[in-house]
Amino acid sequence: MQQTAWHKRLSTALALLALPLLFAADAAPAAQTPDAANAGSKIPDLSGIWAKNRGRLGAVKNVSPFPDMVMGDYTDPILQPWVAAVIKKRAEMEKDGNPPPESKMTCWPAAPPNTLALIGGQEILQTPKTVFLLTGNDHQWRTVYLDQPHSANPKPSWYGESVGHYEGDTLVVDTIGVNTDPMSMIDDFGTPHTPALHLVERYRLVNGGKTMNVDVIVDDPGTFTKKWTVTATFNRSPTRMNESVCAANNRLDMYGPSIGKMPEAKYVSPF
Repeated sequence: MQQTAWHKRLSTALALLALPLLFAADAAPAAQTPDAANAGSKIPDLSGIWAKNRGRLGAVKNVSPFPDMVMGDYTDPILQPWVAAVIKKRAEMEKDGNPPPESKMTCWPAAPPNTLALIGGQEILQTPKTVFLLTGNDHQWRTVYLDQPHSANPKPSWYGESVGHYEGDTLVVDTIGVNTDPMSMIDDFGTPHTPALHLVERYRLVNGGKTMNVDVIVDDPGTFTKKWTVTATFNRSPTRMNESVCAANNRLDMYGPSIGKMPEAKYVSPF
């Protein structure tokens, strides 16, 4: 009788110990299933080639009477006086038939958010730690780092320092440190900026993933009297990006030197 009771207690204890193992064994295949691992994930699939819809990006309206001519409204109160003077000068040049200096026609990089307005489309490559924003215009690209914060003192560069993160179904890109060069223009109106330029871009898919909206918040107190927001809209493109090489002298020579000096690398003798 005692031996039988002992065996019963032993059997019960072994059964209880085996329960967690049985549950773990049952759960293991489900945890390794890709669909289960991605369940609830809202990270958007932005990868692919995107074609921008028509429309100007800028803090002011295009007041030109002709669709292919760019004349920014320099009377808009959002512009600081010195910026209004720059845009007015450019508008007057356009009106007189003398195209003003423009970065994309003279091989200079386009400062963000003007990168969103470049011709030739845009391609997005996503990795766990980095997002690359490529354009067909003169092989330009921006790098967005997802695994690190901003540097304490980022070195100024043409595209600035961009760090990003996902907020649900939206990629949020924060950019500072954009280089202040006479050819660093943030829109088609030739609007300059100060070292304090701060951009926040929000990339989000709509229309079942066929369309991508990019909301841009621009903050630069030295250039504008207040923050402003603009939205760029892209559609998925079934074609490849066209190659546009500024170094092949794609600009129109009929304009002469009025459109600005081409960048030149300084020769350093190896001897």
